[in-house]
Amino acid sequence: MARYRSFALCTALIAVHSATTAAESHYTVLGVPRDASLSAIRKAYHTLALIHHPDKQAADADPERFRKIAKAYETLANPLSRRRYDLGLDDIPAADR
Repeated sequence: MARYRSFALCTALIAVHSATTAAESHYTVLGVPRDASLSAIRKAYHTLALIHHPDKQAADADPERFRKIAKAYETLANPLSRRRYDLGLDDIPAADR
Protein backbone atom coordinates (compact mmCIF):
# COMPACT_ATOMS: atom_id res chain seq x y z
CA MET A 1 0.00 0.00 0.00
CA ALA A 2 2.84 2.40 0.80
CA ARG A 3 4.34 1.76 -2.62
CA TYR A 4 1.05 2.78 -4.27
CA ARG A 5 0.83 6.00 -2.21
CA SER A 6 4.36 6.92 -3.14
CA PHE A 7 3.63 6.25 -6.83
CA ALA A 8 0.44 8.33 -6.60
CA LEU A 9 2.33 11.20 -4.98
CA CYS A 10 5.02 11.12 -7.68
CA THR A 11 2.36 11.06 -10.39
CA ALA A 12 0.58 14.04 -8.82
CA LEU A 13 3.83 16.03 -8.57
CA ILE A 14 4.63 15.31 -12.21
CA ALA A 15 1.15 16.45 -13.24
CA VAL A 16 1.51 19.69 -11.29
CA HIS A 17 4.97 20.26 -12.71
CA SER A 18 3.72 19.66 -16.26
CA ALA A 19 0.88 22.13 -15.74
CA THR A 20 3.35 24.71 -14.47
CA THR A 21 5.74 24.28 -17.38
CA ALA A 22 2.88 24.37 -19.92
CA ALA A 23 2.56 28.09 -19.19
CA GLU A 24 5.57 30.33 -19.66
CA SER A 25 7.88 29.29 -16.84
CA HIS A 26 10.09 31.69 -14.92
CA TYR A 27 13.09 29.99 -16.52
CA THR A 28 11.69 30.68 -19.99
CA VAL A 29 10.93 34.30 -19.10
CA LEU A 30 14.57 34.85 -18.10
CA GLY A 31 15.95 32.63 -20.86
CA VAL A 32 17.99 30.44 -18.53
CA PRO A 33 18.09 26.64 -18.11
CA ARG A 34 16.50 25.01 -15.06
CA ASP A 35 19.94 24.29 -13.58
CA ALA A 36 21.20 27.87 -13.99
CA SER A 37 23.37 29.31 -11.24
CA LEU A 38 22.31 32.33 -9.24
CA SER A 39 24.85 34.48 -11.07
CA ALA A 40 23.42 33.40 -14.45
CA ILE A 41 19.90 34.22 -13.26
CA ARG A 42 21.06 37.59 -11.96
CA LYS A 43 22.88 38.40 -15.22
CA ALA A 44 19.86 37.42 -17.34
CA TYR A 45 17.58 39.55 -15.16
CA HIS A 46 19.78 42.64 -15.39
CA THR A 47 20.13 42.27 -19.15
CA LEU A 48 16.37 41.87 -19.68
CA ALA A 49 15.54 44.61 -17.18
CA LEU A 50 17.62 47.10 -19.14
CA ILE A 51 15.88 46.09 -22.37
CA HIS A 52 12.30 46.00 -21.08
CA HIS A 53 12.20 48.58 -18.26
CA PRO A 54 9.46 51.13 -19.01
CA ASP A 55 11.63 54.07 -17.90
CA LYS A 56 14.50 53.00 -20.15
CA GLN A 57 12.50 52.13 -23.28
CA ALA A 58 9.49 54.44 -23.29
CA ALA A 59 8.70 54.02 -27.00
CA ASP A 60 8.18 50.26 -27.15
CA ALA A 61 7.99 49.41 -23.45
CA ASP A 62 5.81 46.52 -22.32
CA PRO A 63 5.06 46.91 -18.59
CA GLU A 64 3.49 43.45 -18.39
CA ARG A 65 6.64 41.83 -19.81
CA PHE A 66 8.76 43.73 -17.29
CA ARG A 67 6.50 42.55 -14.44
CA LYS A 68 6.95 38.93 -15.58
CA ILE A 69 10.72 39.38 -15.67
CA ALA A 70 10.75 40.93 -12.19
CA LYS A 71 8.50 38.19 -10.75
CA ALA A 72 10.66 35.47 -12.32
CA TYR A 73 13.80 36.99 -10.83
CA GLU A 74 12.18 37.47 -7.43
CA THR A 75 11.22 33.80 -7.34
CA LEU A 76 14.39 32.27 -8.78
CA ALA A 77 16.89 34.46 -6.90
CA ASN A 78 15.66 33.22 -3.53
CA PRO A 79 16.77 29.59 -2.95
CA LEU A 80 13.69 28.70 -0.89
CA SER A 81 11.25 30.25 -3.37
CA ARG A 82 13.07 28.59 -6.24
CA ARG A 83 12.85 25.18 -4.58
CA ARG A 84 9.12 25.61 -3.95
CA TYR A 85 8.63 26.76 -7.55
CA ASP A 86 10.57 23.78 -8.90
CA LEU A 87 8.42 21.42 -6.83
CA GLY A 88 5.28 23.05 -8.20
CA LEU A 89 4.16 24.44 -4.85
CA ASP A 90 4.20 28.13 -5.82
CA ASP A 91 3.30 30.26 -8.81
CA ILE A 92 1.03 27.82 -10.57
CA PRO A 93 -1.19 29.77 -12.96
CA ALA A 94 -4.81 29.82 -11.75
CA ALA A 95 -6.03 28.21 -14.97
CA ASP A 96 -3.75 25.20 -14.38
CA ARG A 97 -4.72 24.47 -10.77
